Amino acid sequence: MTPIEVRYTINDRAVGDDIAQGLLDRRLVACWQRRGPFASHYWWEGRQETADEWLYAAKTTDTLLDEVVEAIGERHPYEVPEVIAVALVGGRLEYLDWIVSETEHHHAEA
Repeated sequence: MTPIEVRYTINDRAVGDDIAQGLLDRRLVACWQRRGPFASHYWWEGRQETADEWLYAAKTTDTLLDEVVEAIGERHPYEVPEVIAVALVGGRLEYLDWIVSETEHHHAEA
């Protein structure tokens, strides 16, 4: 298992918190953080749009990626939500091991 960070953006803080907390409650992630609000500027259906959004970052492992992405998508209100994974290629070994250890409990309970 390799530690990763899954990120998603959303314009509703309460829904974003609910999604993130659901991931934590199910032990699909070891932890989550919220940043924002910030202004997002993007193209949608042929025109430029702007929205105030929140960025969520959740630490998990590559083996749980598909399940985490699916869980976010089930609750996310956007037609095409931004949900991306970023490899954690370095850092404190104890922290990276903690991510793996905390998400292993999901497998034990499943």
